[in-house]
Amino acid sequence: MPDVSDQLVTLLPYLRRYARALVGDQKVGDTYVRICLETLLQEPSRVQAGPEARVQLYALFHEVFTRTGVRDAQSDSLSPSELTDLTVESRLRALPPTERQALLLTTLEGFSVSQTAEILKVPEATAAELIADAWSLVNQQMATTILIIEDEPVIALDIAGLVND
Repeated sequence: MPDVSDQLVTLLPYLRRYARALVGDQKVGDTYVRICLETLLQEPSRVQAGPEARVQLYALFHEVFTRTGVRDAQSDSLSPSELTDLTVESRLRALPPTERQALLLTTLEGFSVSQTAEILKVPEATAAELIADAWSLVNQQMATTILIIEDEPVIALDIAGLVND
């Protein structure tokens, strides 16, 4: 079985990617990862070698992240209709923090709903609800209205079908 430090070396790039996506900034994300690793140095028993090391590491990261009291006031106040910058980063920041975390854990990092619940320290039903809410908000951000102007009804229906697809 690999040593926990060997596992951490392989997991670290993924944790950094997640942290950067979560906070929307490379430097700040790396700072949270550093704080997480410093905590792990002080309390090495927090992550055990084995198949659950990844979940344990992300759970520790979230504990550190939550303990700092990070709240993105900008994102909490945005509604999908107020979103003017359509970049992925802006769309992620427009999600409430907990929903953003659940969405990124499942889509970016590939955790299951039960693993996400364990990482966020919430019941599995709550984690599933957070993910569903996040997808609902993402879909609202992407919703738009299209007006098709065509005087031939058959062509207009064909275009409408293409747009819907």
